Amino acid sequence: MQSTARASGASEPATEFTTYWSRISRPHCLRGALCRIVVDGGTGVGLSKRLSYKITMSSRPLFLCVLGLNFLGFFGLLQTSAQAQAPATFEVGSITFSRPSDWSWVTPSSSMRKAQLAIPGINPSAAAEVTFFHFGAGGGGDTDSNVKRWLAQFKSAPGAEKVEEKKIGSRKVTVVSTEGVFSSGMPGAPVSAQENYALLGAIMEDAGGTVFIKVTGPKATVQAAIPKFFDFLASAKP
Repeated sequence: MQSTARASGASEPATEFTTYWSRISRPHCLRGALCRIVVDGGTGVGLSKRLSYKITMSSRPLFLCVLGLNFLGFFGLLQTSAQAQAPATFEVGSITFSRPSDWSWVTPSSSMRKAQLAIPGINPSAAAEVTFFHFGAGGGGDTDSNVKRWLAQFKSAPGAEKVEEKKIGSRKVTVVSTEGVFSSGMPGAPVSAQENYALLGAIMEDAGGTVFIKVTGPKATVQAAIPKFFDFLASAKP
C-alpha cells in the first residue's frame, strides 16, 4: 500500500520514515517496506542523510535486523542461481559423467583439476571432495605410480590400503581406498594433517587418456558415498 502522508521541506524525511517504519514492523511487509525506503531515499537527498533524521536509538536495532535479513535473502538468491547453473552432466577427457543431484558442483581450486564436486556430510565441515584429472592420451603417468602417490598421502590404519582392478562398463578401472591421517595440501605447499580421513579413488583407462578420480574427506562421509560412487562410475559414457 503506497503512503499518502508526505510532508514537505525539512519535515519530509521524518514523516516519510514514520509512515514506512510502521509498515516495516509488520512481518509480512518486511521486504517490500525496506525496498521502498531504499528507492525513495535514493532520490533527492542521499539515503544516509535522510535516514539520519529518522533512526532513533530504539529503532536502529530493528532497522539493522531488517537490513540483514534482506542481504541474506539476496545472497540466498545468488546461491540458488549458482546451483541452477550446475551441470547435470560434464566431460573429462572423452568421458561424460552424470553428476548425482546431491553432489554439489564446485569451481576447481586448481588449473590441473578438470572438474570438482563436493559430497555433503552431516554438516558443512564434513563434506568430502571429489577431484578429476586428465592429461591427454599417454599423460599423467602409469597407474601404479599414481596409486603409490595417492596412498603415500595417508598414514594408513593397519590393513586399510586396498587396490583392486574392476571392469566397470566397458572400461578397466583401478580402485584405490584407504583411511587414516591424510596429509592435505597442494604439491610443494605446506600440508595439514587431517585425522580420521578416507580415500576412494578410481583410475579409469580410456582411449582418450586416463581419467583420475579422487575422493577424500571425513571417513564417515566417504564410506557412506561408496555405493553411489560406483553407480556414478557405471553411468559414465561413452
